[in-house]
This record gives sequence, C-alpha cells and structure tokens, in this order.
Amino acid sequence: MKTKVQILILLLAINSLKGQTSLNFSATNYSVGAGAAPRSIAIGDFNNDGKKDLAVANIFAQNIYILIGNGMGGFSAGTAISLDINQAFFIITDDFDADGKLDLAVTLTNNDKIAIIKGNGNGTFSSSIDYTTIPFPQEIVCSDFNGDGKKDLAVAASDASLANGEVYLLMGAAGGGFSTPIQFPTSNDPYSIIAGDLNGDSKKDLAVSSITSASNAIVFLMGDGQGNLGSATPYAGAKETFCFTSGDFNLDNKLDLVAANGNSDNLALMTGNGTGNYSTANLISTGTGSNPYWVITTDLNSDGKPDLISANYAAKNISVLLGNGSGNFGAVTNFTVGNAPFFVGSSDFNGDGKPDLVTANYFSDDVTVLINTTSVGVEGIDNSNLNISISPNPVSDYLNIYLGSPLNKAIVRLTDITGKVILERVNLTGDSFDLDLSAQKAGMYFIQVYNNSGELIKTSKVLKSNN
Repeated sequence: MKTKVQILILLLAINSLKGQTSLNFSATNYSVGAGAAPRSIAIGDFNNDGKKDLAVANIFAQNIYILIGNGMGGFSAGTAISLDINQAFFIITDDFDADGKLDLAVTLTNNDKIAIIKGNGNGTFSSSIDYTTIPFPQEIVCSDFNGDGKKDLAVAASDASLANGEVYLLMGAAGGGFSTPIQFPTSNDPYSIIAGDLNGDSKKDLAVSSITSASNAIVFLMGDGQGNLGSATPYAGAKETFCFTSGDFNLDNKLDLVAANGNSDNLALMTGNGTGNYSTANLISTGTGSNPYWVITTDLNSDGKPDLISANYAAKNISVLLGNGSGNFGAVTNFTVGNAPFFVGSSDFNGDGKPDLVTANYFSDDVTVLINTTSVGVEGIDNSNLNISISPNPVSDYLNIYLGSPLNKAIVRLTDITGKVILERVNLTGDSFDLDLSAQKAGMYFIQVYNNSGELIKTSKVLKSNN
C-alpha cells in the first residue's frame, strides 16, 4: 500500500566535483505487510509489460511480496508468494529456464534452504517451489561459471562457529533445474558474495565477504571457466564486510570493489589492477553510528562516472557519494528513508533513462521508492574542445560519432551507468565512426572517445530506445 506522504529530496551539488548537477528525488513508501521485516529486493519485469516490478523478501511474513510497477514510478500490490517456511533473507531474479519469464531464487537462512520459484510471466509465480538444502545460506548470485550458456548459482553459506564456511555452486541444467550443490571452502564465515572477472582472464570469479573481524574477512576464489574454483585467497586489511559492489571507479577498464563495513561506519574502496590484486582499502566514512549494510553503484547524475549509494541501517538513511572518475568521491550527503534500511537497489522505474532507487526498510515494514527527477541534458559531458557530435540521440540502432577532425588509432567505448564496458572499437582512423546499438537494452549509456595516447577526450550520454 502506498503511503500518502511524498517527500521531495534535494541533494545539493558538491562544488568540489567538476560539472556536477544537483540531484532531486521524489520518495514514496509502500507497505509490505505489518511485521513482515523486508530484507532484500529483486527488481525485474515479472508480468512482461516492459515495466519494472519488485519482489520483496520478508524475514517474518513467510512470503515474497510482489509490487507491480506502472512504468511511471508507482507500484501496486501484486500476488504474494507463500513459502512453506519463513526467514526469506536474500532474493535475486533471472530467467533460469530460458522461457522468457523471470524466475526467483531466495535464501531461507535459518531453515538451511534455498528456494527456486518459477515465474508465469504474468506477475504470478508457480506454487510448486523447489527447495534445496544448503547450510545457513546467506547471499546468492547468478552467473555462468562453466561457460555452457546456462544460468548457474553461487551461494555463500555460513557456519555456526563463525569461523569457517563454504561457497556452493549449483550448475544450471536443461529446463531451469540445478545440479547437486558443489562445495568450496572459503576459510572465513561467508555473508556477501559477488561474481565477476577479477583477474582479467574472461572467466567468472567470486569475491566473498564475512561479517567477522578476522584478517580473512574478504577472500577471492578464482574460477577456471569449467565450474571449478581455486583455493580462497584472503585480502588483507578488511573486516566486518556486510556487502560488496563492483564497478570501474577510476575508468581504467579494470574491475574495482567497494565493501560496506557495517560495524566500522565506512565504505572500503579497493582498486583492481586487472590481475586479481587489489590496493589497500581507501576507507570512506558514512558517519558515526550509520552502520552501512548495503552498497551499490550507479551513475545518479549522468556524468559518466560511477557513484556510490549505501543503505545505513542504524541511521535510517542513505548516503550518496558522487564519483569524479578518478577513484575519488565527494562528501557524503545523507537523506532519510524508512526505519532500518538493510538493502538499496537501483533501476529505471519510470522509463526516463535515469536510475532510480529503492530500499528495503526492516523495522518500518515497507520499501521506499525514490524517483530520480534530476534535470540532465542528453548531450552531456564534454572533456575537450573537439567538435565531436553524436547522432541520433536517442538512438535505436546505428549511432554515428563525428569527430570534427581526423584522429589516428582512436578508441571508442560504450559503457553502462556502472562504468562497465559494453562495446569497444580500437585503432580507429578518420573522423566518423558508426556503432551498432540495436542489440542493447533500452536505457542510458555513455560514449567515451580516447586518443592514441589513451587520453579520454570526450564523454557523451546516449539514450538507447527500443523504437
């Protein structure tokens, strides 16, 4: 149910960051049921109407609460998914059986199970739920770990001693099923997990965190591309890490990590060198007593530089840190959401190409949806005096990049709002190039043009449409 009060949140520009725009959000709270205790949210189009919906994992309600989006930033209650047991902890969505309908995977932590719930494609889900036993499962991630084109799962599983735990891999099978879980020791007490190519070999690896204060609170497990993981390698200096996110925060095309250190009231930025090694953590305070439990990255102000947003459990707010593209961030700006936000997620809920936010508020039994109403131009950021034009914009298929004057061995990259490189063309010579964007999803992207010295000389926003 929607709370009648809407809050207009103005996030003032931070003058130390060049070209930064003031951020505006319109926030609305939606109840997920008294005593539900929402813990996490999966975002996807569950009824195939082209609009983003929400699936909320509730710790105590013994259900998954569905909110159906109207494509204009609003949500209404859908059909809740009843579970045989409670303690729905962490939820993700993907199309596990490749039928064009989004499914759900959720960890049921205190019941030692994960649940796979098949989607019907109309906003409802199958009543036949597949439960798999995994001891004390925490977070879960979906990727392809053995290169067979099927969706696999990796689950961080804790242990009663808070000293040792495991990661379990479940390999995707035909029809959307999964293999018997395969166990890999982590040498820590796993809590959060993310998948990505940490060492630049084009194979999916895992970073696993623990909420303990031990020296191995973060470990890396490198994948071989065939469904196997190497021995856990500890990262020195981290502790009490509740959540990870990844992105290219210094725009060097190498994956960096940011951890939310809940009991230390800070975020830890670890810069990657592309070979699996990470720098000493740069600690960024979120304020005394904030307890950041979750962190994500997206480009809130559409400047082509990834920003950070943390959900601060104890402070009942969210911290926003705007990135400058060199691995540094501006001063923290906080604004209030519901009571005890455990989780923050991002997507475009109203179809305007700008990332919006949503939080799961544990003690107020609701979610807060924040619609990004910031005014940003389409042409965006100019880092040079070159007369570079990009058209058409918005674009549905081919995008033309006109440089105004010839370049030799130029590089052109298309990135998403997290800084991830989607397309790249190298050794370009001349003054005009075309990029085929027809296969890309609708949304906001960035075109980056580099000269033959690797210097970034132009960044422009591009809106990809479906028409």
